[in-house]
Amino acid sequence: MDTAAQLSKHLTDLGFLIDPPDAPPPNLGSGAYVTAISYAIQALAPLMHMHTLDLVNSGHDTFLRLGTRAIADMRNMAANIWPALYQQGLKAEAVEVVYRVHLSLGYQTRAQQHEAALLTNTQRLLMLAPTNVFSARILAPQPSIKMTTKYKILVRTATEAFRNNDEVALSVLMWEICHAVLLGGNGPYFKISDILTLVDQGRIYVRLSQAWGGHCIMAHREEIFWRCMGAAAPLRLMPGGETRPAFASEDELQVQVRNVR
Repeated sequence: MDTAAQLSKHLTDLGFLIDPPDAPPPNLGSGAYVTAISYAIQALAPLMHMHTLDLVNSGHDTFLRLGTRAIADMRNMAANIWPALYQQGLKAEAVEVVYRVHLSLGYQTRAQQHEAALLTNTQRLLMLAPTNVFSARILAPQPSIKMTTKYKILVRTATEAFRNNDEVALSVLMWEICHAVLLGGNGPYFKISDILTLVDQGRIYVRLSQAWGGHCIMAHREEIFWRCMGAAAPLRLMPGGETRPAFASEDELQVQVRNVR
């Protein structure tokens, strides 16, 4: 599989369709064709190298340096690289998303050290891919982003995932939404029936995701699962139409875990 084909597969795995050019590519002479391919490889090759590195340990700094350099090259040589990618049926914006998702994964391994870079990278991701599941999952743990903002983005992403029957995505997003609602993301009060519905649906999607061999909230942020389950346990004894005040902090919500563990 050549470099462009490898990236095409990677983009597809991340939820991006690879679109053929809108019009047939122009007839390129052999020299122009070789030049276009070389620019495409220049844009894509760092991703292939990043996959060979251990981003958590010894390869961490190289991993981040490759990703940031690739994005800078795409910006600085856009006049050459963007058409070259287009000739391969790739969109430069989608390629940038792939790099930025990888960068966020690297930043998250040392979140305190890279807090500012992670926030900037996430904001750019949300501009490029406002309903991409990876963007929402990267956004959710960041303390510098308001809970109301997280809630809106998570709901928007889950709505798109539901349309696409993406059970793996929903097995994470339903719990993140529930967590955000419990912490005031949808207002200072929450409806008991809303929490119970989110928890019940979340459990269904976890089972469906596991049946497909996919990840779920337990592999992503297990503490979110237990907080939601713990908060829901006493709510099941109350009338569903009632409302309750949102929890003031994650520490206060964490106490609810004792109801189920």
